[in-house]
Amino acid sequence: MSKIKVFLADDHLIIRDGLKKLLEFEDDIEIVGDAADGIDCVSKVRELNPDVLLLDLSMPKMHGIDVIDELKSYELDTKILVVTVHDEFSYFKKAISCGALGYILKDSDFDQFLIAIHKVYSGNLYIDKKLLPQYNEFVSSGSDSDIKFTKREEEILILIASGYSNKEIGDKLFISEKTVKNHITGIFDKINVKDRTQAALYAIKNNLVKL
Repeated sequence: MSKIKVFLADDHLIIRDGLKKLLEFEDDIEIVGDAADGIDCVSKVRELNPDVLLLDLSMPKMHGIDVIDELKSYELDTKILVVTVHDEFSYFKKAISCGALGYILKDSDFDQFLIAIHKVYSGNLYIDKKLLPQYNEFVSSGSDSDIKFTKREEEILILIASGYSNKEIGDKLFISEKTVKNHITGIFDKINVKDRTQAALYAIKNNLVKL
């Protein structure tokens, strides 16, 4: 059985070591590295290309959001699960829009961490249950369900919201990167947004990305 390769990035040694010791007991998880600051995290993740990165937002030298942006530019296979104390929904929206696939609070029980890791590893969105009421309110407010997408446009919009780069989308859908860009231009025009962040939030708000 292949193991899920996990990388830990947190500036607090006690949290990093605590998670590492707990996760090492799991038969299907392998800890491949860790980092105490954002710059070191980017360097090591680029080298190791783990399956899942557990990333704190409040990191020294480079903020977690900037780490997500930086790593996404390298088009790695790594899925990002944010692990944070920030329970404000605005942080969740920003992290997901930048390319994270999951968001869990540090005071969650260990079973939830395991669920989150497996869900993100499988390519599904995960949000901490404490933020679900805000998520549901966001999704139910002002949706634009009257906008119609082609099947291909909807596929691409969902992949954008799930943190995939243009190249990754092209590889996944067996189309060229140029074709992906053309579709994205059409999607942006259709939903009247200017960038991937706004497009990702549109997909989340209109419940195109499932929890």
